[in-house]
Amino acid sequence: GGDRVLGLVRTSGGWRIDSSNDVFTARFGQSLPLSEDFLKNGKPVTQALRMTVLSIHDAPALPRQVAGKGKHWVRVAVRALSLGNDPIQPKALDLSAFRSDGKQIYPAARSPFDPTFASDDAEYRRGETAEGFLAFGVPDGLSLREIQLTPASGQGALRWVAPRNRK
Repeated sequence: GGDRVLGLVRTSGGWRIDSSNDVFTARFGQSLPLSEDFLKNGKPVTQALRMTVLSIHDAPALPRQVAGKGKHWVRVAVRALSLGNDPIQPKALDLSAFRSDGKQIYPAARSPFDPTFASDDAEYRRGETAEGFLAFGVPDGLSLREIQLTPASGQGALRWVAPRNRK
């Protein structure tokens, strides 16, 4: 490999390496940290959390909420531990998935699985944990290969790779 050029970013806690264009990957069950600074309603916010994608399963058909014609539900269990002084809001996290054909998709706005990970405007303070399910409508014959969390900056990503034995 060659040399790696990193930038420095000044934060309220001093200087840190800006690796915002990096994509960090983990297996399901492993945690990845995210810490970023941004403005929310004109106020500086430092969001710090540890995110874990716990599991992924094709879900049985649900009589009252169908995934769509020619689709099935895939249920993804996730957990986010708030680590910073500012609370995290799971509903505001940019979570998505990549299907086995490479297309990026987003979770259903209303998950049929309880508890839902990001169903309301709940905020979690330092030490509190949000845990629940995301639901993805996936075309029959395809599966989910990766779950991704994109930081508020839109640069870089945290990705969890599904086990290879999935169809």
